[in-house]
Amino acid sequence: NGYQQQPKDDGFDLLLAYNGEVFQITNDFTLLRAATGIYGIGSGADYAVGALMAGATVEEAVKIAIKLDINSGGEIQIERSERTNNGTK
Repeated sequence: NGYQQQPKDDGFDLLLAYNGEVFQITNDFTLLRAATGIYGIGSGADYAVGALMAGATVEEAVKIAIKLDINSGGEIQIERSERTNNGTK
């Protein structure tokens, strides 16, 4: 039939913090903002965001995602920044 299946591109998601706001950019360059202000990317994102919504700390949420998602794991590194009147510090 002349059709050649293209290799699957897993794409990407990234979070961008700019001027005190956080944006999620998807692999088709869609710009998203969560109404909750809680973001997660990666295969365990749904588990981590759910844990955060239920009151877990960031570290607890990542540990929950690692426990529940077979593709999540490794060392946890948390970076924190302060929001100032002029945006993110």
